[in-house]
Amino acid sequence: MGLAGAHGLLWANDSLYVNINERSVNKVAGAEGKGGVWRLRDTNGDDRFDRADPVQEFDGQGEHGPHAVELGPDGKTIYWMNGNFTKPPEYDQQRPKAYGDDHIVPRMWSAGGHARGILAPGGQAGRMDPDGGNLELYAMGFRNTYSIAFDPNGEMFNFDSDMEHDNGSPWYMPTRINHIVSAGDYGWRSGA
Repeated sequence: MGLAGAHGLLWANDSLYVNINERSVNKVAGAEGKGGVWRLRDTNGDDRFDRADPVQEFDGQGEHGPHAVELGPDGKTIYWMNGNFTKPPEYDQQRPKAYGDDHIVPRMWSAGGHARGILAPGGQAGRMDPDGGNLELYAMGFRNTYSIAFDPNGEMFNFDSDMEHDNGSPWYMPTRINHIVSAGDYGWRSGA
């Protein structure tokens, strides 16, 4: 089919949902240079995907771009996780409504240049209907979570990356497992 560069795959609703990260490798007409969630279907029953539809475009790529796509506990809702280099799309609703880059002291950008100019919300967990409707920012403030998982009670968790440049400093945030709650802000901000 030519669609490539996936970092997340999900089989649901008789479709393969693909969260495209490596945008430059796409060969599907209309997909060149676009990342985000695509829905692949077999419409003629020959066990081969013959239709690829964009569900939600994400502006991000590379190691900190669009990542996981998972089915929610209700068996219908599609959840995704994007890294902190993915710009937030236009959401229909936002659960974390008030966020910013407040600082008590002036920001110190990374001396190595990492994430300079990238502001909150950082990495985002979101959800939507299977067709891409009702796009919602569910939680934010992650650095670079690659995947998410739900426990038997329907609670969401992730494993977030540390900021290795800050290792040894008082503000260092280590790698950690997060229990993701609705409207949660998990604290990632660019700079020290």
